Amino acid sequence: MSVPLLAIGQVVSHDSKGGGVYVIFKNSGQMLSAPVQIMYDGPADAYRVNQESMPGLGTWGLIAFPDGDARNGMWIKSVYASQVNAITSDTEEPFTKYYAHQSGFWSILDINGDSTTVYPDGTSVTISETGNIPATYRNTVENQVQTRVQLTQAERVPNPPAPKIINIITASGVTLNIDASGNVTLGVAGNLTGTVDGNANITVKGTADITIDGDATASANSWNITGNVTWNGDMQVNGTITASSSISDHNGAYGTVNNIRYVYNGHAHNGVQTGTGTTDVPDNLLAT
Repeated sequence: MSVPLLAIGQVVSHDSKGGGVYVIFKNSGQMLSAPVQIMYDGPADAYRVNQESMPGLGTWGLIAFPDGDARNGMWIKSVYASQVNAITSDTEEPFTKYYAHQSGFWSILDINGDSTTVYPDGTSVTISETGNIPATYRNTVENQVQTRVQLTQAERVPNPPAPKIINIITASGVTLNIDASGNVTLGVAGNLTGTVDGNANITVKGTADITIDGDATASANSWNITGNVTWNGDMQVNGTITASSSISDHNGAYGTVNNIRYVYNGHAHNGVQTGTGTTDVPDNLLAT
């Protein structure tokens, strides 16, 4: 079958294993179908390839047929065949790079280097001056009127999947796992060092107990821990320990520190030097 060197075709089915699609030609009259190979950027030498996702069903594209041979069709680029399109951002600058996948995953990078990546479950990573996920837009046509509307995450992913597991593994043996319930597990092959500059505080909040295995030196400006802490090891605190509740004796034999204070403040005993008489309570009483 002889075809033009360039034609506009619409995807009607996929050949995923063969790396191509089947298309019909616009205004062909006979609705002829032809296989078309997807072109790749980069070497594409069976080891290395820059493979993008295939165009979805109904997508229009510019197709080349070398030598006019319908068996050698090559999908060059997708094109908008109507006023319905995605115009990505509101920055009014020509260098925004935007990518949206069929799964609902999308990412955007602008001229300022601000970037956002959003996953179908709602997980996002944003690096920008504001930290906000930027708005993206598309054009729709209704009653022959084109309207620019914001594209929401709910439109991209009407039924979001359950939270996905985030797992980072480095070659040096460090692992970071955030499971679907929000539990965080950090594995460190070497030393874990955290630096808090200035007058910043370290605050740990939660209802779960905290268990720390190993010796440590706590020299931070302030540690605010909401919950029970079990520290299996020696602790050196270079500062003041203030407890708003009771502090128990190390083995519980003498009760809490408050109990020990009461015993000390009311304690009197026989004179040590003379062996007679009794001493009075201490001059310097401990506050209770």
